Amino acid sequence: MAEVAQADLDEAMPALDEALRALDSLSKKDISEMKSYGTPPQKVKMVMEAVNILKGIDPSWDSAKRLLGEMNFLRDLKEFDKNHISEKTLKKIATYTTNDEFVPDKVGIVSFAAKSLCQWVIAIEKYAKVWKIVGPKKAKLDEALESLREKQAMLAEAQAKLAELNMMLQKLQKEYEEKLEQKEELNKKVKKAALLKLKLERAATLVDCLSGERQRWEDTVAELDQNFEMLPGDCLLATAFVSYVGPFVTSYREQLMTLWKTEATNLEIPFSPEFNVISFLSDPTTVREWNIQGLPADSFSTENGIIVTYGSRWPLLIDPQCQAQKWIKAMEAKNNLEVIDFGMSNYMRIVERAVQHGTPVLLQNILETIDPSLNPILGKAIVKQGGNESYKTR
Repeated sequence: MAEVAQADLDEAMPALDEALRALDSLSKKDISEMKSYGTPPQKVKMVMEAVNILKGIDPSWDSAKRLLGEMNFLRDLKEFDKNHISEKTLKKIATYTTNDEFVPDKVGIVSFAAKSLCQWVIAIEKYAKVWKIVGPKKAKLDEALESLREKQAMLAEAQAKLAELNMMLQKLQKEYEEKLEQKEELNKKVKKAALLKLKLERAATLVDCLSGERQRWEDTVAELDQNFEMLPGDCLLATAFVSYVGPFVTSYREQLMTLWKTEATNLEIPFSPEFNVISFLSDPTTVREWNIQGLPADSFSTENGIIVTYGSRWPLLIDPQCQAQKWIKAMEAKNNLEVIDFGMSNYMRIVERAVQHGTPVLLQNILETIDPSLNPILGKAIVKQGGNESYKTR
C-alpha cells in the first residue's frame, strides 16, 4: 500500500518541486512589479484570479493586490495546505488551467513573477487531483500501520511471554533431568542394596552349612601345625628319595628309607613317623590324572612318576613294556612333545628348536653310548652370557 501511494505521489511531486523552486526564485522586486499594475495584463490577471481562488478569497484585482502586499505571501504559498482543497475549488481552478493561454511560457512573456505563480497553480492542481486518489490510500495505510504497530506490540508481548515460558521450561527440564539422575542413583543403590542383601543371605547360609566343618578344620590346622614342625626331615627324606632311589626296586628303596630315618633320628632331625613320599610330593588328583594318561596305578610306578616330574636332572627310563613312554606322550601331548632317536638325520635341529622354545623332547631307543653333542644338554651345562642363558658347547 505504501509503495502504490508513493508511486502516485511521485507523479505529482516533480512539478510541485519545480513550482516551489520557481517561487524561491522570486524577489520582492518581482512581486512589487506585479502589484504596481493599475490595470494588469490579461494573463497576469488570470493567474492572480486562480491564486485568489486557491487562497479562498475574492478573485478580483484589488484582492490580488492586497494578497501580493502581504509580508509572508511567498511563504504562505510554499506552506499552502494542498491536501485539503475542496472539489468545488478544483472545478473553478480547472476553468483556468484548461485555458490555452494559462501556460507558464506564455505567461512568462508578460511577467516573470506571473510565470512562477502560474507554475505553482498548475502544480497545486495536479497534486490535489493525485491526492484525491492517494489520500484514501494513505488513510488506509496509516490505519494498517497503526494495526501493524498494535500487532507488533502484541507480538513483542507474546515473545516476551514465550521467552519467560522458555526460561521456565528450561528450568523445569533441568530439574527433571536432575530428578532422573537422582532416580537412577536411587535405583542403583536399591539394586546394590538388594545384591548386598542377597550376598549376606548367601553368606549366612554358607556359614550355617559350613559350621559343621569347624571341628574338621580345627583338626586339619592342628595336623598342619604338627606337619610344619616335621618339614625339615620330611623335605630331607623326599629330596634324598628323588635324588638316589630311582635305579632301585621297591625292597631296596624301603631299606634305604629305613636307614635314612634312623640316621635322621640319631641326628635329632624332626620328621613325620609315618612319612610317605607319595603323600608328601603328590596328591590323589595328580596321581589319578597320571593313571588316566597311562601310568600304572601301583606304588612303585607312582614313585617313578614323582622322580620323573620332580627330579632336577633329565630322567633316564628303562622301559621294556613301553608304559613310561605311553604315559609321557599322553602327559606332554598338549605341550607339543617331539619324539626323536639317533636314527633321525635332523634330531639335533629338533633338540635345538626345543631348547629355544622350551618344548619337551623324548629321546627313545638309546643304547650304551650317547652322541657327545648332547652332553651339555644332559648335564645342564648352562652358562650366562650378556644376561642370556645358553648351553656350554665346549
